[in-house]
Amino acid sequence: MKNSKSIKIGVSKNINFLSRIPSVYFQTKLIAIALIAFVFISCSSDDDETEQVSIVETWKLISLTSQNNYDFNEDGIDSNDLILELNCHPNQTLVFKSNGTGTQETQNYPLAFYDTVALEYTTQCLLSSDFGIDDFREITWSQNGNNRSFAVIGGENLTGTVTNSQLIITIPNGFAITDEVGEIYSQETVTSVYELQ
Repeated sequence: MKNSKSIKIGVSKNINFLSRIPSVYFQTKLIAIALIAFVFISCSSDDDETEQVSIVETWKLISLTSQNNYDFNEDGIDSNDLILELNCHPNQTLVFKSNGTGTQETQNYPLAFYDTVALEYTTQCLLSSDFGIDDFREITWSQNGNNRSFAVIGGENLTGTVTNSQLIITIPNGFAITDEVGEIYSQETVTSVYELQ
């Protein structure tokens, strides 16, 4: 009987040991399933965050100045205020989104021409659609301190300085006067000032 008791004890110990194996196995499997579910939930919440891009700021162009003074509007007063002198407000806004993208909207393009024969200036205010350009152009942007850099997709890379509620951007060769055959007569730096809306 001692043998049978020892066998029973041995069997019962084996049975206890074997009965623990499935519970440890299933616990491990349950933990693995929970971790996988957590990863999927985390991934899907990241996807939701990228879909919920918020607008960080909207800026409206309030000033456009050239290096030199002109009297395009023939009021007898020379000025570097291109919006006043060209009698055409670009109605331009910049929208910066939280994911580093945004838009630039320009509705009007002020143009200046110089007739080298008649020795006189003329101006035009054209809609963006007259150029075959979309009113909205995609941009990417980043900020380092007070410097905000942005690139118009398919266009130029620009850097501006944010001071209080103004964004000031200086564009080398940003203002050009063309002659009667469409050649550049003169070109100079222009400064754009945007106000936070």
